[in-house]
Order: sequence, then C-alpha cells, then structure tokens
Amino acid sequence: MPQILIFAPCHSILRDEDKATSLISIIDGLRVELLPNIPDPPPETLVPMNWWTCVKWKPEPDDHDKKFEQRILFKTPDGELIMETVPQTFFFEKRFVSINTRFLNFPLGHCGICPLTVEYRELGKEQWNEAASFPLLIEHDRLPSKPPSQPAKQTVIWHNL
Repeated sequence: MPQILIFAPCHSILRDEDKATSLISIIDGLRVELLPNIPDPPPETLVPMNWWTCVKWKPEPDDHDKKFEQRILFKTPDGELIMETVPQTFFFEKRFVSINTRFLNFPLGHCGICPLTVEYRELGKEQWNEAASFPLLIEHDRLPSKPPSQPAKQTVIWHNL
C-alpha cells in the first residue's frame, strides 16, 4: 500500500514549469469574530473561502500495477462528518504522485479541533484506510458588547462579483 509523504491544508498551491510544488500559508485553523447580539452560527455554516489540500504519495514496490482512490474527510470534534470529497483515482507512473484538491468554502459551524483526514483504498476494494489526519482548530470569538454611552459602529459586509 502507498505511503503518505505530505498532507497539508493551505491557502494556495503553486507549481512551476519543472512541476515543483510550493504550499502557500499552511492552514492550522480558522478564527471567526462574532458580533455580541447575534446567535452562534448553525452547525452547517460554510463561509466562502478558497483553500487547498496537498497530498503526496510514495509507492511500495508492489504498487506500480495497482490503482488507488483517495478522499478527504472534514469532521467535527465529535467525529461527525461535515464534508467529504469525491474519491480521486491515482496510480504510480513516476516516483511520487501528488493530488491537490481545491475547496471553495470552509465549515465553521463547530468549535474545537476538527480533524481533516485523508483516506485511501485500492480501487475496487471496500475498506478505506486512514493515511493521515490534520487537526484544524475552529474558534468563535464573541466580541464584547459596547456600553450604551458609546455609539455603535456600523459594519458593512460586501464582496465584488
């Protein structure tokens, strides 16, 4: 079975003309500031955010004639599944295989250590095997209430389309 060499979530991945990979700003968690008078976000809350996972595999000697699948799982601190990628098939033609997966949103409805896990299996087999887990810390920081004597600042949230 293949060995995992790298598993990391990051903000961006660059590849140069020689196919060398650079991970930009490894993500170890997300902190969200919440206004004092609004409720906590619901558990299914996703925020728009581009981010990536980089997985690099090394074959064992008997892996060159086999095909494998990889998937990424994002779970709550209690182990409940939040997100799961569609399995990606890979095989070894070269010394290593890299699989970079892009995500368009980030779950932040649960606080605490949320494991981001990569699993693999041989194509056609039932059993998934955990290869690595990355502990992402999701934090909700409640902003303090302002005393009534201070004017409240208006917050405007916008984005370009």
